[in-house]
Amino acid sequence: MLHLIIKNLWSRRYRNGWLLAELIIVSIVIWVLTDPIIVTTHDRNLPTGITEDGMYRLTLATLSPKSSRFDANEDSVEARVANVRRMVSRLQSYNDIQYVTLQFENVGPFCSSSWSNSIAPDTLYSYSFMIMFFEPQTDFFRTFGFEEVEGQTNEELDQLAFGNKEVAMTTHPMPGVPSLGYQHYDTKQDTLQWIAKATIGKLRMRNGMQPQNVLLFPNKPGKADIPENVSIVFRTKPMVDEIQFLQRFRPWAEKELRIGNLYMRGVKSYREVIEENDEENTVNYTYRVNLLMGAFFLISLCLGVSGTFWMQTRSRREEVGVMKSFGARSGYIIRMLLGEGVVLATLATVVGCLLYLQYALKEGLYTNMWDKSEILPVYWVNVFPLHFLGVSLIVWIILLIVVSIGIYIPAQSISRITPVNALRDE
Repeated sequence: MLHLIIKNLWSRRYRNGWLLAELIIVSIVIWVLTDPIIVTTHDRNLPTGITEDGMYRLTLATLSPKSSRFDANEDSVEARVANVRRMVSRLQSYNDIQYVTLQFENVGPFCSSSWSNSIAPDTLYSYSFMIMFFEPQTDFFRTFGFEEVEGQTNEELDQLAFGNKEVAMTTHPMPGVPSLGYQHYDTKQDTLQWIAKATIGKLRMRNGMQPQNVLLFPNKPGKADIPENVSIVFRTKPMVDEIQFLQRFRPWAEKELRIGNLYMRGVKSYREVIEENDEENTVNYTYRVNLLMGAFFLISLCLGVSGTFWMQTRSRREEVGVMKSFGARSGYIIRMLLGEGVVLATLATVVGCLLYLQYALKEGLYTNMWDKSEILPVYWVNVFPLHFLGVSLIVWIILLIVVSIGIYIPAQSISRITPVNALRDE
């Protein structure tokens, strides 16, 4: 049958040439539309690196100095720190709460602020790191429920004492570099900057983006402005229903978490924090726009291409009638027509993708990461050959489906026609 398919395509080469040119253009357009959608969908479905179920974030506020309840004696740094400690203690004693920790500078997974730095282990390469802060020997690691790596459990990490220049970091920070025990030196002065005493799994700091390298520096509440840059994160015990918990917890917190000049501004589940970050993140706004635009243009392209092949297939009634008169079965005719479409779609995809490859080699493929130093080679979308071949395969499948629809439905109809009717109609 392959020989007959090629013969038919060649005999109609002038008409098929226009079809092929149209399919090449369509394949390039599909590449442009689907690449951002595929990459962002991949990134959005990667693990967050934390266990967000049962996790909550409590923000603080302070009374205005003009308030009648304001106490000037409770407004010193020491008083605010002591009052935050008392809040943490009361939360730890709450029946449904298991772990409590502090979050500093509003930086962390899916928070509105972000701190970053770069590390240059040598003069050739530089790697980007996001920054977090934590208070050692609290419930920090168990509260966030980080992915446990390199034989260290979150419980063990919460018990570690961090000395001067000792930090925690995400695993595999740089290619070929071990994370646990890694020592970072200032390449200009050859002085030790920090040493990694603990490791956790990769973290997604921004929604819609890939997990990144993160450095976690020890901190104390007295070093951060309270309440502006200090919030409380806690985790409930297993099997505690979120809705029922918040219904019980909010009235209690509004009364009991009013200490000195500090009080609870609000509390929300970490899933809500992630959803808010999702709304604020430009990557996700672009993703939704790409989905809508991509769906619109893909449907338009599919209708146009399917319509073209529909008309082409319908115009071959006489040829089908002749084949039927020589004993060709309907299934054979349908397979032959589909085979021609598959060959055209495959050839168009190969040419279209090779043309797009010239652009991609110069400008690069789509990525959501802000800086090339953030891109980690552990995901297939970050490896150029795999990324290009993967998206090209999807483009080919989409084109095959569109062409097959445009051929199969009319092919079914004309394959049932009798030779006499087909020749008479012509």
